[in-house]
Amino acid sequence: TADKIEQWVEKVSNQFGKEYMFTF
Repeated sequence: TADKIEQWVEKVSNQFGKEYMFTF
């Protein structure tokens, strides 16, 4: 399941931008 979550985070980070990753 971790793999799926990682892909989801990557998708979201691409949409929201790198700023989202820093807040996450």
